[in-house]
Amino acid sequence: MDLLRFGALGGVLGLDGTAVGQFMVSRPLVAGVLAGWMAGDVVQGALVGAILELFLLVSVPSGGARFPEASTATVVAVACAAPFDGVGALPLAVAGGLVWGQVSGATVDAQRHLNARLTPGTADRGVVRRLRRGHGIGIVVDFARGEALTGVGIA
Repeated sequence: MDLLRFGALGGVLGLDGTAVGQFMVSRPLVAGVLAGWMAGDVVQGALVGAILELFLLVSVPSGGARFPEASTATVVAVACAAPFDGVGALPLAVAGGLVWGQVSGATVDAQRHLNARLTPGTADRGVVRRLRRGHGIGIVVDFARGEALTGVGIA
């Protein structure tokens, strides 16, 4: 299993959650298929993704509410379930994914607080330049957050 590839996938999917695009590739079903493809077991990935999608379908990221982050949790769950053929691998991976989603959700909250500190006031000179720089820094930090969370979760 290539931890760097899974980490990069977690970073890209973490960006899709809020910072860039929101193209819905960070949903558990899509993330599960992508992670399963990387792990060499698309069916297992789709199954883990579908189960996590059912659990996390009710968590809508609105306002300042804390919610579980599904993308990194799904990649971690699929990467942990794929190498094993036993009956218990799937429920353990899903349970681990649900727990890891809560951990990842806490880091999203911290990321939002950092982004708020990077946002300049309207009276500042060069506000457009500072907004661009702040958004760029936020994207880089969000990718690194997703990548690190995925790597630590799999390890």
